[in-house]
Amino acid sequence: PYAFNGCWDLVAIEIPDSVELIGEEAFSECENLERLKIGKGLETIPNKAFSQCCSLKKVIIPESIKEIGSDAFSECEELEEIEFAGDVDIINADEIVKEMSMPGAVYYNEIVKFKISNSF
Repeated sequence: PYAFNGCWDLVAIEIPDSVELIGEEAFSECENLERLKIGKGLETIPNKAFSQCCSLKKVIIPESIKEIGSDAFSECEELEEIEFAGDVDIINADEIVKEMSMPGAVYYNEIVKFKISNSF
């Protein structure tokens, strides 16, 4: 856990397919992180993995993800879009929105894409 916690120099992350596990809070508090693409090796995004990444705007989640831990994207105030690439079956997708502290967020859930819009 906490591998890159608070690493302010990170702006974009592409987790390779060879990575099968990341720890809780692994990338939390990376305040300048804007883009995140998760590789196909992961099945779980752990609790608070990307919490408090306040500049994060877009996340691409592969079909391999089956579970998203609590507060995984909490306090990501700039998050506008979460894209599920492929046929995904996230057990708690609705919880993601509730945890983001985005009052008035509009979102829709389709087979391929789950979008959160914070701009009105």
